[in-house]
Amino acid sequence: MIVSASRRTDIPAFFADWFLRRLSAGAVTVCNPMNPAQQREVALTREAVDAFVFWSKNPRPFFAALDRLDAAGYPYYFQFTLNAYPTLLEPHVPALADRLDTFRQLVERIGPGRIVWRYDPIVLTGELTEDWHQMQFASLCSQLAGLTQSCVFSFYTPYRKTLRPMARIGALQPDDDRKRDLIARLAPIAGAAGVGLEACCSAVDWQDLPVRPAACIDPIRLTRIADRPMSLKPDRSQRPGCRCVQAVDIGRYRTCRHGCRYCYAGCAGD
Repeated sequence: MIVSASRRTDIPAFFADWFLRRLSAGAVTVCNPMNPAQQREVALTREAVDAFVFWSKNPRPFFAALDRLDAAGYPYYFQFTLNAYPTLLEPHVPALADRLDTFRQLVERIGPGRIVWRYDPIVLTGELTEDWHQMQFASLCSQLAGLTQSCVFSFYTPYRKTLRPMARIGALQPDDDRKRDLIARLAPIAGAAGVGLEACCSAVDWQDLPVRPAACIDPIRLTRIADRPMSLKPDRSQRPGCRCVQAVDIGRYRTCRHGCRYCYAGCAGD
């Protein structure tokens, strides 16, 4: 079993102590996000868990948990979202310099092959233009060169709960040609830094561009990190275009405290 921790909230940033308690208990109770009254118990023992995939904008509070995971021999890797957005979009994430330092420290602990950089989602507005993204992406690539091998990107997808806050900041819905034009500008920057671009759940035709489809919960990466073959099946419950394999997510919606305006998962206090 692959455990996702989590697409629904930032467990490494806010719930490290909770995670360690559940790890000690050997199980966690997970609610159905569509029906909270429906619950299931998910085993977290080493025998039950083939690997963890962690998702975070700030895994620094989770460093102590890594000691426990390493001591017990759990395979894991991180999806680390690192954008350079203003506080208008990401009001409660740490300063960019702090997050870059956290990225470097995490690489020192677990190596670049176990950290996927997410430049995600790409938001275009009247101020966050293609030129702005090109400049910020180039700056991030220069600082992350040698620290990761992959960069997953996607473009902002409107969800019902994000429509109002994103409309207030003037979020645009670019067509496929505009998306391709922007990625064509970012691709050589990524290539020069030794970073491969991967598109998450994209229906855009990236022909002639060095972009491959992303599998965020990646069977190839999981097999390599675990150092053994695993029986992994495609996750048909995800949105169209997703290439992830099946995993059990142990997070809960509306518990994250970052408050990112574009996030489908909601934040605490919603």
